Amino acid sequence: MKATWTIALLMAAGLHAAHASEIQVNFSNLTLSGNPGDTLQFLASVTNLSTTDTIYFNSISATGVSGDLDFEIVPFFLNAPLFLDPGESSGQFEIFDVAIDPAAIPGEYPSNTISLLGGTDGGALNDLADSVVEVDVKGSQTTPVPEPSSWILAATCVGWFVFRTRPLLTRLRRKRGGYGCLSGTQNRSRRQRNLRLDYSFTMDGKGPASLVNRIGETRS
Repeated sequence: MKATWTIALLMAAGLHAAHASEIQVNFSNLTLSGNPGDTLQFLASVTNLSTTDTIYFNSISATGVSGDLDFEIVPFFLNAPLFLDPGESSGQFEIFDVAIDPAAIPGEYPSNTISLLGGTDGGALNDLADSVVEVDVKGSQTTPVPEPSSWILAATCVGWFVFRTRPLLTRLRRKRGGYGCLSGTQNRSRRQRNLRLDYSFTMDGKGPASLVNRIGETRS
């Protein structure tokens, strides 16, 4: 019984090794550089070198050398082929991204390991191929952009200031108005209008004496 399990394990190990050697991953560039806060896109193509087996690409894993590098594997699930037939090759696609922390220390970050997982069926997670990539962080840091809430707060403060000061400006404008600020023609027009009003008042039964008094008051 033990011998049977040993043979089975050896066969599985041999099959795993064969799959690993039958997959070729070609990166457009194994070393990318960027500033703190940048996101780098790694591109690659995959080739099935087997002449007999269809290979499924079911997952990917990444092991970074620093917590300042965030490996994002979502692009693999969006862009990688589900499988490749014998001898088939994919076109170049975005296989994963690396987000550099805004506080990352400038320098070289080598020996980050990427493993392509899959096998001869859709549930296999054998290690098909390993690749080592490098990220170089430059010296300058990305300037943070103000959040939208900061702009909203500033606009609210300006609007409140205008709302509070507008009544005061209106009162000052009215206080400066009056006959003293009008031209001679405008003053005469106002006096004539007052005379017409006084005359209409006397026609309501107040008598000519009231008209004379009001004309005198208006001229004075």
